[in-house]
Amino acid sequence: MIPLFKVFNPSNIGPIIEKIFESGFITEGQQSDEFENSLCEFIKNPYSVLVNSCTSALTLAYHLSGVEKDSEIIVTPLTCMATNEPAFNLGAKLVFADIDPHTGNICPDSVRKKITNKTKAIAAVHLDGQPFNISVINSIARENNIKVIEDAAHALGASYEGRNIGSLYQSGSDFVCFSFQAIKHLTTGDGGLLACKNSEDAERAKKLRWFGLDRKYKGNKWSQDITECGYKFHMNNIVASIGLEQMKHIDKIISAHRSPQRMYEYAAKVEQNNIGVIIAGAGGSAHLPGMISALAHVPVLGVPVESKKLKGLDSLLSIAQMPKGIPVGTLAIGEDGAINAALLAAAIIANNNSNVRKKLKNFRTSQTKSVKKSPK
Repeated sequence: MIPLFKVFNPSNIGPIIEKIFESGFITEGQQSDEFENSLCEFIKNPYSVLVNSCTSALTLAYHLSGVEKDSEIIVTPLTCMATNEPAFNLGAKLVFADIDPHTGNICPDSVRKKITNKTKAIAAVHLDGQPFNISVINSIARENNIKVIEDAAHALGASYEGRNIGSLYQSGSDFVCFSFQAIKHLTTGDGGLLACKNSEDAERAKKLRWFGLDRKYKGNKWSQDITECGYKFHMNNIVASIGLEQMKHIDKIISAHRSPQRMYEYAAKVEQNNIGVIIAGAGGSAHLPGMISALAHVPVLGVPVESKKLKGLDSLLSIAQMPKGIPVGTLAIGEDGAINAALLAAAIIANNNSNVRKKLKNFRTSQTKSVKKSPK
């Protein structure tokens, strides 16, 4: 047999699974909680719920969005059947929008035309990991008071407008569904994650994934009321332990120390790839921004990453003290520096891009208006 897909498989996974079996606790437990927490941290969304498949995540998303018998949901025809079947099984009418011929993703103009007074939600797919136009789709949804569900089965680790797909601060979508199925780049054999917009939906989803029961309930578990019938969508510890080990390898960061050849190849192709400015985050000895500046002929902005031992001071000094002739624009340590680096990069690009200049001006205006005239 010739495998069509070859996924990453940690060499030490066998003993890890064996240890779970020997513990005698193989259902949802410590490993499941740890995997869920690591995914929350990775996508930057604390309101995320681990489940046993992306199909389960989609089912919960549709359920929470009010998709039910005689309602309508706008979907794309260019997707796996797993995107649309859960809505069909809930009794909803599938309304197919056209796709953008250039991207294969759902077409916002077509979505707008398909909305009726029965429409409960829009389900859109990031086809092949390429994000659809999230901002426009959410704008349409808000105008019509309907939900947006992102099928991000292909898109773990992808970003849109500088933020992770699924991030709490990324798009305004109500739900984002990820897959860890056998041929995904992070696989647990099967599994999924539901990223929610708020804590209320996340807590409700956690009850629904386990028959409608609150597993944190401290009273007599035999007398707990089920206020809403749920499903059996939890992930077990065996599968979660595979995911935990996979997470150690998910983010292969370009490093000036550990992978100099990859860093060199990236820097050498900056002009070829039409990159106008580079933001390089680095911690510790923080050589990455300087190395890229020495190789690439575009502005390089360095963001010092907070280190465990010196709280980022080492990173800041390493980036700031570049030798004459190798300039790196150095920002503040941590998140503030990263945000300002993005704004500074936008300002640099805006010199030759009227669209970016307009968006930057709008951001500045909005920021100014958000400041209260007088403190309360």
